[in-house]
Amino acid sequence: MWFRKCVYGLLVVGMALFSVFYKDYLSYLTFAITLLLPLLLYILLQVAVRYTKISLACEHYSVVAGDLQTLHIKARVRSFLPVSECRVTLVCRHQYYGGEDVQTVVFPLFPLNRQDFTFPIRALYDGNAVIEVRSIVYFDAFKLWKRRAKELPDPVPFTVMPVIYEIESNMAQRHALGESDTFDQNRFGDDYSETFGIRDYQPGDKLQRIHWKLTASQGRFMVRQGSYPLQNAPLLLLELWADPSRPRYKKELSAALDACASLSFYLLDQVGEHQLCWCDESGLHRYPVRAEEEVLDALQQVFGAKPYADRPHMLQDYYLDQLAGTEPYAFYVTPNLTEEVAKDDRLRSFGDSFTIFYTNPDGGEQAQGPGLVPIDPDQVGASLQNLML
Repeated sequence: MWFRKCVYGLLVVGMALFSVFYKDYLSYLTFAITLLLPLLLYILLQVAVRYTKISLACEHYSVVAGDLQTLHIKARVRSFLPVSECRVTLVCRHQYYGGEDVQTVVFPLFPLNRQDFTFPIRALYDGNAVIEVRSIVYFDAFKLWKRRAKELPDPVPFTVMPVIYEIESNMAQRHALGESDTFDQNRFGDDYSETFGIRDYQPGDKLQRIHWKLTASQGRFMVRQGSYPLQNAPLLLLELWADPSRPRYKKELSAALDACASLSFYLLDQVGEHQLCWCDESGLHRYPVRAEEEVLDALQQVFGAKPYADRPHMLQDYYLDQLAGTEPYAFYVTPNLTEEVAKDDRLRSFGDSFTIFYTNPDGGEQAQGPGLVPIDPDQVGASLQNLML
């Protein structure tokens, strides 16, 4: 832009010399037009920009990792003046992986028109992302002037869902875990040692479940609801660890999310109810899963969590102390299997009821043996086949 202004300055000097040596009305007129041209261009640009509006939209607000997302930049020009060049700088931020992907797109704007520019974006990694406009700059025809838009479009969030792989595996029959004194506060179950709630009698309810004292006081049959013991549900533990110092940490964390989602659907098909557990900077989270919709709801909450980089085994520290003395039926998915995690005495005490899935290729150097399942970040589906769980 400065080059064009220098060229224009030289042009003005040349026209001034021309009008001095050739004293004619035509030379004076040409010199006057040359002087007034930038002012005219400035006014025209201001008028055109004032009646121009740019907005953003995504074709899909949820896509599967690896699929194409289409971004729409919509421009509405209500002025009869065109804009020779509109330069939009886009920024894509991912909640898990940090950093920014910046791209600048350039296009002209035609008068009294609505334009829709589409740009394909390939979503590579799972999680929540947002696309926003960092700046919009308009240029006049000769690029002597530019104007930045004061009002920017609203950011466009979208979710990249994990790839769900079908797992072909044999699940061993597990013995009952015995009684539990920890119950789910959000749903009922079949353990009547603890009452979850009271409801009206429904056809098919067993007579043994009738609360006779409350029935007498209410004047209608009332039934006790049992509680759901948490330890009886298989555990799916997801470690949300992200260390930017690792060259492929994005791929490894995304592969861990794919493996966790696939295992959740697999457990739902094989044993039904289970718990999806994760940990972030705010603490431990547990989400009971009983249907496919709840798997997706749980993943949305996982995507809203904040990963951590300083403690690659935070979830393990939270959970293993609580599981001590039990025989949990658990799957532990981590993007970083360290020697400290693999050789933890608490894990070995659980025997074959605790399976570790890890997606970092150097995890195999830390420990090998039963209960350790490597996941190739580039071939997650193949890594989840022919397992004995």
